[in-house]
Amino acid sequence: MKRTILQNRVLYVGFIVCLPILLNGCFWPFTAMDGELVRTRKTVSSAASTETEETLPEGMDAETKEEELQSLPVEPDEELPAPAPLELTAPVPEEPEAPIPEEALPPAPEEPIALAQKTPTAPAPEEPIAPAAEEVEPAAPEEAVSPTPEVPVTPAPEEAPVVEEKKASIEDAPRLAEKYPGLATGILSQAVLQDLGSGDLLSSGDISITEDSFNEALSKMPEEERKADDPLTFDVFEHMATKILLARRVKEETGVTPEDPAWEGAMQAYYDKVAGPAKTTEEEAAAFYLENKDLFADTPFDTVREELRAYLGEERQKAAFEKHLRNYGKEVPVKVHGPWVAQQAGRFKNNVIDKALDEGKPLLVDFYAHWCGPCMHMKPTLEKLGNQYADVLNILFIDVDKHTVLAKRHRADSIPLLLLYDAKGDLVTRLEGYQEETELMRELQKVGVQ
Repeated sequence: MKRTILQNRVLYVGFIVCLPILLNGCFWPFTAMDGELVRTRKTVSSAASTETEETLPEGMDAETKEEELQSLPVEPDEELPAPAPLELTAPVPEEPEAPIPEEALPPAPEEPIALAQKTPTAPAPEEPIAPAAEEVEPAAPEEAVSPTPEVPVTPAPEEAPVVEEKKASIEDAPRLAEKYPGLATGILSQAVLQDLGSGDLLSSGDISITEDSFNEALSKMPEEERKADDPLTFDVFEHMATKILLARRVKEETGVTPEDPAWEGAMQAYYDKVAGPAKTTEEEAAAFYLENKDLFADTPFDTVREELRAYLGEERQKAAFEKHLRNYGKEVPVKVHGPWVAQQAGRFKNNVIDKALDEGKPLLVDFYAHWCGPCMHMKPTLEKLGNQYADVLNILFIDVDKHTVLAKRHRADSIPLLLLYDAKGDLVTRLEGYQEETELMRELQKVGVQ
């Protein structure tokens, strides 16, 4: 019996000592992380202490244990420290605390390593198949892209050079004023010379002037005017083009058509916008008065000041608008039929003024009308000077009622108008209004007439 109890006690102590290790073996898979490892230690130590105090050997309950203890005779040699093993159980939680990290921590890295090796072994090489799919996917867009460039590639080289050639031909084509100086004075100065070849004399966007329509307009002119200015047919053509091109510009900007009652107002508004304000300063009027004091005789400046300012303002507006017309072809593409223009340029020099300039002498041109009082009052003086200096000076009288085209060409809007050219054919002086003989002689001296 004594031997049995000792055996049972040994088993009991061994069970108690091994129980934490067994528990540690059961919970170690959950100790992979440091935080979980701490909780496992606490659980194991508390479980060990609890079981040490309360657990009995297997197959023995408390009543049996008491009966056995009571049945044993008390012997003096018997070591009562039998419960000592029970007291030794107290340090049991301390003993497993030291070995637990040593036994649990080494396996902790082994298990994740095993898991890391097992997890990527099969899928790891198989996952790179995704790039293979990516390589196939770009192949599809490449096949789709390849036809798209091929379609435009063929027409692109064919059309692009054609457009470039057209642009180059327009830019390289001569301008009318460059090839035929003096022929165009207004809106066709910067027109491009090209062979339109379709019966058109002018082409600009949606506008065209055909040779038939122009000849019809010529036939409506008075026969006397048409014969007098026959060499200046191009001037009639330019005047016609000016009306049509400006009408399109005003219609685009205002929406008003020539049939609209507000058309004249729209044209005047366009003129004012282009020409700018007509006002001039008093200083400008005074300077003009001093430079042309002979024109005003003994009239004080204060008397003619406002009239001078209005006159100079109008002249400034005219000059600005004429400049706008001469540069119109730079802003809006205008093409004219080159062969027809060449014919008109050959006939242009047959007008009376250019024929007189070909004589190589200074020329004084007088634009007049029989109904103009100052013109008729100044005409005898001019005739006298013409006879007096006939060897070195030519004087030409132009009736604005007969030579309407020539008068428009030289802007004879107010008469009398005197134009003085030197022997080279260059314009030296432009005088408007009545001129005294002394003033005329002063101007003639500028061209060598003494």
